[in-house]
Amino acid sequence: MVVKPILDSRSMNKPERRPRISREQQKALRFEELTNAAWTLFCEKGYESLTIDEVAEYAGYSRMPIYSLFGDKQNLFFHVWKKISLELMDILLKGCKEGATLNENLRQLAENLLQDQANKDSHGASIFYVVQSIGISRPDIQEKLRDLAEIHLQGIKAMISYSVLEPGQTLRSDPEIIALNLIAMINGSSTVEFQTRRHFQDADYLHTLYKAMALN
Repeated sequence: MVVKPILDSRSMNKPERRPRISREQQKALRFEELTNAAWTLFCEKGYESLTIDEVAEYAGYSRMPIYSLFGDKQNLFFHVWKKISLELMDILLKGCKEGATLNENLRQLAENLLQDQANKDSHGASIFYVVQSIGISRPDIQEKLRDLAEIHLQGIKAMISYSVLEPGQTLRSDPEIIALNLIAMINGSSTVEFQTRRHFQDADYLHTLYKAMALN
């Protein structure tokens, strides 16, 4: 004879308790969800045509949290772009080491870029296109975009500066100039990827281009 366990109906119907989170955690969660929603929609619709109401609806919020956290659409866009800029620098410079040769770190940079492009959906490339379009069409926003571009410039410049040159090697130019050229190529490849849905496939080729920009 099999004895079936007696189930307490109260325990069966009792909803699972969700862990409580603090106000700061709630705010951080809203910030993350809203910036992710805005990123997707900016890429799909562009800057000018997107409305705050569309971002709120997509994220499942009312308009008030957006105004409370960001103030207006322009500041929302800058927060999205800053978030992406910081994440991109972390990705591109992953594995680049102080004390490694510049040749090794440039190789790592090339491999990181290809890996990032392979893992991204179409939004990853299109955000660069959106930023460039805004920079051209909205002079009032250009200055803030330049400030955010410093994140990339300083990150790549630092990598060049802390890398070691091999015997007989010299830098082709000042680290800042080299960094600007590398960033121009990275941004350009992202724009081409958005327009053609194609990207670099060969890390060796990309590495060769980077070396030609940086080293004599």
